[in-house]
Amino acid sequence: MKKAIALLATLVVLTSTAFAQLAPTITGSAETKWGANLDNESNGFELSTDVTVTVPVVTSETVATEGEGAYGSASITGSSLTFTFGLDSFNDDDSFLNDDVNTADSALKGTDASISAKIDFANGLYATIGSESDLAANFVDGDKNYWVKPTFDEEAGISLGYATDMMSVEVTVANEDDGYLHDSLDDGTDATYEGSTDVIAEDKIELTPSTDDTGVDATKEDGYFLGAKLMYTAGDIFTANVDLATNSTGTELADEAKKTGVAVKVVSKPVEGLTITVPFDYLTAEAGAAMELLPAVAFTTGALTLGADFHYINVAADLASTLSEDYTGTKLNANVAYALAAGTAKVEVGSALAEMDTEMDLTVKTSFTAETYSATVDFGNVMDMDDLGIDGTFTGVAGVSVSVETALSLDNDNGDYTESFTVDKINVDLTDALTGIENTTFTVNYSGFNTGDAKGTFYVGAKISL
Repeated sequence: MKKAIALLATLVVLTSTAFAQLAPTITGSAETKWGANLDNESNGFELSTDVTVTVPVVTSETVATEGEGAYGSASITGSSLTFTFGLDSFNDDDSFLNDDVNTADSALKGTDASISAKIDFANGLYATIGSESDLAANFVDGDKNYWVKPTFDEEAGISLGYATDMMSVEVTVANEDDGYLHDSLDDGTDATYEGSTDVIAEDKIELTPSTDDTGVDATKEDGYFLGAKLMYTAGDIFTANVDLATNSTGTELADEAKKTGVAVKVVSKPVEGLTITVPFDYLTAEAGAAMELLPAVAFTTGALTLGADFHYINVAADLASTLSEDYTGTKLNANVAYALAAGTAKVEVGSALAEMDTEMDLTVKTSFTAETYSATVDFGNVMDMDDLGIDGTFTGVAGVSVSVETALSLDNDNGDYTESFTVDKINVDLTDALTGIENTTFTVNYSGFNTGDAKGTFYVGAKISL
């Protein structure tokens, strides 16, 4: 909240004239659903409302000081602050969803708004303070089995750098918020490390923060974070980035909380239509080390697009609470897409490169995307064909939007096959283009049905929006 107030005060001072001339905009909605749980035979209404007030503060995307030679530059990027009231969502005790009542909430935040400041020495040298002095060491990202994503909770610092059109180098020194006013370990538990995600498993279970004998969070940051960034580019043909970040200099930091991250990313475009990307992340800590590599290649010629990537991950068991032993995973993915007049057809194939004594898998997914509809068939692992997902969307009729998510499973119990069909979701939205009722969306939804034992839930709803 202190940051929000400080940012608001800064923006008001710098833009006081424009602030008085701009009017806020208000959006909101009220929604009612009536539904039935076909399994426990409960039914009821669900009511929800929300209001958003957007106050524009600056009239252009960037407001900045200017100067010549060596000068201090402060800039604000963004166009508004948003004050959001989240009114209570009320549910009857017998609501078919059996949800708890949501508490009221409000927040003041910048919408794509940030303030940064630096000293430009006019010869390529610069020094930044505040929001741009960040530390990171993560270039591998995506919806994969594990992510190595070192996190550093610094909030205040400076960066010294040098930049030209072809290269840049930057060194950052930062520490936890409050800096020299910090009371070390005497002011109780510090949750800055709690919830950090150095290694994330597929189910998103996070690392558990360590504590010392007194119960105080041993990850209390009472020292400096250090970081460095190096970038080299050769036009549109080649780019290389190297990031380094560490909190190992923390004077009061527990040894088990100290960590260092290194990330490298190389992008090459040797010929037209061909892109080669090689990102690599490495994390080392007292509990062990983790690394992740995801080289990828993409090639486009005319209507045809080809792609492939290789995902390698190695994680020490003590770095992730979901692991009982050191983990190594490798997976090869490939895809081909072809653009037709009616839409784009795409096939995706993936295989975990298993050891010789384990069963190999081969996943296949096909999709077709057109202007008014899309369809996806996920065959899952075709080596055993025990799961098939069929999803689709349709918007071909004005005012009607339909989405469907289903799954077909086949369980093999010593040659005795049992089929199971699941409707994860069938959702139909009707808007004013069909109903003639402006600002209103009617919804019919059926989900959670399974031929095994679940009858699912059904609801109809109406939402009116400002």
